[in-house]
Formats: sequence, structure tokens, C-alpha cells
Amino acid sequence: MTLKANPEPVPPATRLDRRLERLWLRTTTAPEPSVAQGAHLVSDAVAALSHAFDISEGHTPQHGLRTAIIGSRLALELGLDATSRRDLYYTLLLKDIGSSINASQIYHLFGADDHRLKRALRSVDLADVNEGARFMLGQLRGSVPLSKRLRYVMELGLGRFHAGHTLVRNRAERGAQLALDMGMGVPVAEGIRAAAERFDGRGHPFGLSGTSIPLNARITALAQAVELAYTAAGPSSADDVASRGSGERFDPDLVAAYQRLAGADRMWFDLDGDLVWRSLTEVAPNEQPGTVEAFDRIADVVARVVDAKSPWTYKHSSRVKDIAQGIAMELPGFERDGDRLRNLARGALLHDIGTLGLSNSVLDKPGNLATAEVESLRMHTAYSEHILSWVRPFQDALPFAAGHHERLDGRGYHGAVPASLLDLDVRVLTVADQFEALTSSRPHRDAYPAEKALAILSSDAGDGIDEAALAALERYLSTTAADAILAPRRFDAEQLVIIG
Repeated sequence: MTLKANPEPVPPATRLDRRLERLWLRTTTAPEPSVAQGAHLVSDAVAALSHAFDISEGHTPQHGLRTAIIGSRLALELGLDATSRRDLYYTLLLKDIGSSINASQIYHLFGADDHRLKRALRSVDLADVNEGARFMLGQLRGSVPLSKRLRYVMELGLGRFHAGHTLVRNRAERGAQLALDMGMGVPVAEGIRAAAERFDGRGHPFGLSGTSIPLNARITALAQAVELAYTAAGPSSADDVASRGSGERFDPDLVAAYQRLAGADRMWFDLDGDLVWRSLTEVAPNEQPGTVEAFDRIADVVARVVDAKSPWTYKHSSRVKDIAQGIAMELPGFERDGDRLRNLARGALLHDIGTLGLSNSVLDKPGNLATAEVESLRMHTAYSEHILSWVRPFQDALPFAAGHHERLDGRGYHGAVPASLLDLDVRVLTVADQFEALTSSRPHRDAYPAEKALAILSSDAGDGIDEAALAALERYLSTTAADAILAPRRFDAEQLVIIG
């Protein structure tokens, strides 16, 4: 099966513009539900989830946290009020939330590991023809055929390399939309949307300049660049990047504020690996514990981030959630246990969060995977467990993330956990996950019809998957509640990649 090129994988920017304008005009908002979620804070959850966005971009561990500390210290130096600092804090932590949307595009354009290419692209200014040409001819050697690299160089010289602009725009638009859907508000969305702009107007995707770039975005751009340089080569490199970019990449007033901060030893001391979380608590916003509904929204948005990693996984997590809940309602003990159903739903939405750490050269590969690629793919459950272990509100989702590829006979992964240690709820998710995968298209095959998928699962019942959960799946599929799951599927136009 071959994906067709799509000229508009994300709706035009004007659509989000209009939504942002409407939100600004609202003078009242609906009251927040009063259901409490223990003592968990949204800011803590988002900070912990920044680990997932870091691995999606190929950043070093704690990149997002260090960027948030640097940017928040700048905000204090500038004297921003508490509300502005809160919006900036979330902008800094969520700046990469839209990054998964262009992973397949990068893979199909450049034919290489998207994480490696993203790391390389961060050091390249494609608006500079000479710098862009050196990148195309040098960095891409071995991954992109020479004819294709020469074509990219020619398009750069003629100002027609629209792929780079599209990659940035898709990421910016999707990131802003996801932030809105998470409930973060307009200033956060606008900051994420403009984070790749340059002070001199030569940035992307909208060519904004000067103070027309939201302050959140200007601070984020500087804080991220400083963090990347500091992590790569130390404080002097960070100072050099800020100084050279003053008036061009960065707002000179912000650079001056950074230079005042950088003179203090504590600036760099606070970024030490063992002190990052302590430093983060010093700049985190003061807020009330989050509601159950707030964390449900976060789980739903993160699932969309995960599923956007590859067009082949479009809506996978949400469909697994629906199937798992359908199975659960056919089993005794679930129907009156709201907390259990909620944990199952969140586990389904977050079970594949570790796939953000996988290369699209594996996820989108049309042929059979090599042994090393299979081992890489199997690492996603370990990544999922590691990421969620940091997110206190989602601790109940941990068993689902870690165990959805385990088998009853103990030959699954990544822990080879035997049946006696596998909770029924995890077994339910395993059946839902496998059924959804079998009935969805993959790079190497078309979707199986439901009957064929059930036959495959039946052949593994008792050894691999739970027989009671499979029987419950069959009962669920015979109800009208499963009509949407069984309906013929097609790829959504917004999820198709551009193939250069």
C-alpha cells in the first residue's frame, strides 16, 4: 500500500487564526468541574511528560525541563507578572508537542532516521542558501540519493524548497491546536505557534518579526537555543549563541537580560542533572490541584501526539480505548467501577507513548523488519514505562504501558511476565490492542476484516491472550456499540505525509 502525496496535511493557518481570535473575544469561560484529582498538579504532569516530547525530537534527557528553567528565569529577570510567567512556563514545556506530526514527513523526504535528522536540522538555517546547500550535500550523504540532494539544493537556490517551510508550519499549527485542546489557553498556543520565528523576520512559518512575535515565543526561542548550546559545549557556547543571534534570531532586549543572568554561577548550577527538578519547582506556577477532567484531556491529547508519529497509527490509541471499554462492559465487575474504567481508558490512551522514541524508518518501513529493527520496536514498552513512571497522575496507566505486549505463557515483552502476574485489565487491553492493529492498515499489509482478525486471535488464545477477554470482545463486536469500530476505514487527509 502506498500513501498518496497530500498538499495540505494540516488545515491552513487562517483556520487556527480565527479560532484564536474567537477565544480572545470570549469574556467568560465555562466553570471548571469540581471533581478533585488528589494533590496532583497539571504543571507537574506536563513537566514529566516533557520527557516524551524530548525523545520525540531526539533531544538529550531533561532538555525540556532545562529550557523551562532558563526561560522562566528570564521571565523573572524581565519582571513579568504571575499570569504571564504561568503561560510562558507551559509554552516552554509544550514547545515540542507538535513535533510528532512531521516525523513521517522527515523520514519520507530524507529517507533516514527522523531523530537524527531533527537533531541535525536544528543547527541549520535553511533560509541561508549556502548553509542549507552544505547540509543537503553533506549531512544527508548516505541517506538520500545524490540526485535527490541536488534537487533539494536547486530548490533552495530558487527559493522553492517548500518542504522545509511545510514541516515547520505543520508542527507549529498542530502544536498550537493541541495546546488549546489540552486547555492551556490562547497565549500558550500562540507562543508555541510562533516559536520558530526570528526577530529579523527570516523565520518560519509566518515570517513574523520584532515585537509582532509573541513574547512567549521570543523567550522560548532564546531559551531553547541557549539550552542546546549549553548541553552540547557548556556555558561559553551558550553565551556565544545568544550574542551572535542578538538582533537576528533573538530579541536583543532578551539577550541583554540573558547576559545579566548568565553572569551568575547559579544559572548553570541549576541545570545540573541532579538539581533540575528542584530548580523547576522554584519557577513552577502556583496553582490548585488539577481535576479528573483536566487529566483526562491531557491523556487524550498525548494519545493524539503519539498516534501522529506515523500515518499508519492514526487514531490507534483512541480506537484501542473504545475497544477495551467495550470488552470491559462485557465482563463482570467493570460496569459499576468508574475508577477502573477510567484507569483502563487512560491506560489505552497512553499505552504506546514510548513509540515517540522509535524511528519512523522502523514504524513506516514497508517490508519485513530486520532483527535489530524488531528489537528496536520492542523497546517501546520499556520507553512507555519509563516516561509514565515520572507522571504521578498516570501511575495507574503504568501496568498497561509496560504489559500490553506480554503473553500468558511468559514469552512476551519487555518483562516476560507470566500469566499469574498479569492483571485482567491488562489482558483486556492486550486483546483490544491486537484487534485494532490487525484491523488497521500497516505499511506491509492491508487491514484484515474483523472475522480474519478474530480467527488470528483465537489461534493464540490461552497461550498468548486471555480467552475470557477474547470472548468478551466477540460479544462486544456483535452489539451496535461496535458499529463505529467495524465501519470501513480510510486514511484521514490531515494525517497523510508529503512525499518529496
